[in-house]
Amino acid sequence: MQSSILRGMWLLRFLIIVIILAGLIYLVSLVHSSLKMSVDHRIEKAMSVWVTQMRGQAKLVVADEVFTARVDRWDTKYFLKLYLGTTEVHIRVDGCRVQYIIEADQIRQNDWRYDPAGRVLNLDLPHPVLDEEMVDIPSDPRQWWVRKSSGWLRWDKDQVEEQLRQEIRPDVLAQARRAGWDATLDCAARARLQEALRKALEVPDLAVNIQWR
Repeated sequence: MQSSILRGMWLLRFLIIVIILAGLIYLVSLVHSSLKMSVDHRIEKAMSVWVTQMRGQAKLVVADEVFTARVDRWDTKYFLKLYLGTTEVHIRVDGCRVQYIIEADQIRQNDWRYDPAGRVLNLDLPHPVLDEEMVDIPSDPRQWWVRKSSGWLRWDKDQVEEQLRQEIRPDVLAQARRAGWDATLDCAARARLQEALRKALEVPDLAVNIQWR
C-alpha cells in the first residue's frame, strides 16, 4: 500500500516537473519569437529611414582610388627666327585621390528587400560612378616633385609652372577614366556599404547582399 502511494507521489512530481519544463520551453520560444519579430521590424524601419536620409544627400561615397599625377611642358619661342630658348617644366604629385559615388537621388525605397528567414538584406543599387567634381590634390610638399628650367632669353618658368599646375586635376581624372571600375573597387565599395549598413541598423552579423543595376 505504502509502495503504491510512494510510486504515485513520484509520478505526480515527475508530471509537475515535465509541465514546468514544458511551460518554460514555451515561454522561451515566445520570448525568442518576440525578440526576432522586434529585430526584423527594427531592420525594416531603419532601412526605410536610411533610404530617406540618403535621398536627402547629393551623393553617397562608396570607394576611392589614388593616382600619381604627371604633367610636363616644353615651350620653345623664337623672335624673327632668333631662338630665345625653351622653358621646360615637369611636375609629379603622389597621392592624388578620386572618389566613386552613388547618385543619392537615384536610391529608391524599393531598392531593398529583407529576408527575415535567412536574415539577409538584399539591395539593388545604382552602379557607382566616378565623381568628377572631387579630386583631392595633396598640399604636403613632400608629395610634390617639380623640375623647371628656362632658356637664355626666357624668364617665364614660374609662369609656365603655374599654368601646368592647372593640368594636374584633368590628368588625374583622365587616369581614373582609363582605369575604369575594376574588381578591387567593386570589392571595396561593397565592403564599405555593408559595414555602413550593419552599423546603421545595429546588427553586426547581418548578411548584406548588394547588386548594381
